[in-house]
Amino acid sequence: MNRKYLTSQEVADAFNVSIKTLSNHRALGTGLPFIKVEGIIRYPKDQVEAYIESKIVGGTKHGA
Repeated sequence: MNRKYLTSQEVADAFNVSIKTLSNHRALGTGLPFIKVEGIIRYPKDQVEAYIESKIVGGTKHGA
């Protein structure tokens, strides 16, 4: 089964930011989409990947 959600640590590592930075973005409403179940934060993997793709500058986007 493919994992559909990423942990805060995985997202922080991918963007080279701290978990606190992700928390601040969530609090400000400026962060990535996330779900919170019983206090546990998870980020939908497909939406994180789409966000990354949307930030590609120059050249040709993958698959184009």
